[in-house]
Amino acid sequence: MDLNSSHLPIKVSLIGLGNVGCKYDLADKSQSLTHASAISNDPRFELIAGVDQDSHSRAIFEDSYGVRAFPTIQELMAYSKPEIVTIATKTEDHVKNIKDLLEHRTIKLLLCEKPISKNAQELKELTRDLGLSEKIVLVNYQRRTEATANEVRALIKENKFGAYLSGSGLYSRGYYNNGSHMIDLLEWWFQSKLEIVKLIELSKNSGDYDATMALKVRNRNFLLQAVPAPLASIFEITLQFEFAQLRYAAGGAQVYFDEVVGDEKFKGMRTISTSNTPAFADLSASMASVYNDIYSILLGGASLLKSAAEAMDLIYRMQGFIHGNGEINAGN
Repeated sequence: MDLNSSHLPIKVSLIGLGNVGCKYDLADKSQSLTHASAISNDPRFELIAGVDQDSHSRAIFEDSYGVRAFPTIQELMAYSKPEIVTIATKTEDHVKNIKDLLEHRTIKLLLCEKPISKNAQELKELTRDLGLSEKIVLVNYQRRTEATANEVRALIKENKFGAYLSGSGLYSRGYYNNGSHMIDLLEWWFQSKLEIVKLIELSKNSGDYDATMALKVRNRNFLLQAVPAPLASIFEITLQFEFAQLRYAAGGAQVYFDEVVGDEKFKGMRTISTSNTPAFADLSASMASVYNDIYSILLGGASLLKSAAEAMDLIYRMQGFIHGNGEINAGN
């Protein structure tokens, strides 16, 4: 998409007016925690319309943002001609939403919330449809665009902590919904795909799963642990390196580096000196970083977000982790 300053603002519509769509930060929209506020707070974009089947959600959106909302995509497209459409509906509706929007010529880019789908047949059909389309389709693994996550990736890439030794992660609210965020982030940080060693525990969770498993990254262990806390958003990663322990806490809002130092009591031994000071205290996380990334794409730059094809590959591999025999020798 060719872009110049005279083209601004770029017209954006939002499909799905729930929590991440617009409701999380209604009390303080300056935080840009939702798609609606991030779009509205960025002068390069214009939020022109929304879609939701729920009339109450539509009313809240219209009152809060002063733009029209419709019950269907068809009515939206009859009313407006967006260049970008963000999809923040339920996961089971993602593929249908994408297919419906691929038909419209004015749309240049689609941003879909993660996971793109949990249905293998849907993913196969979508692969075919995307192959026939020239539209950019991205999936919102948001942490890739955040400054803290990028700082961590750079430090790992530069080997600032020495060799990776071991790690663990705690996640809640679903293997595909939130666990996929953790797997994607680890693979992006280490620039290496994870491999399954052993599926330890698996249970159903409201259309998703709670999955705990032993994985390997760079041929070293990582324990992915599900926490059965549906009302609490838990996303914590601890990584052990030669020279430091990295703690990615509070969903990435706080990152700590605990130095490995000599033990004062036991000479010749080394221990971890726990830090109480976040490493990147001046960096905040918000949905604004996602739209900075999208704007960069429209200028011809590369995206940090996952393409639809990459996101589908992730889901296929995650399905293999839990639907295989549960135990595979890494590297074989």
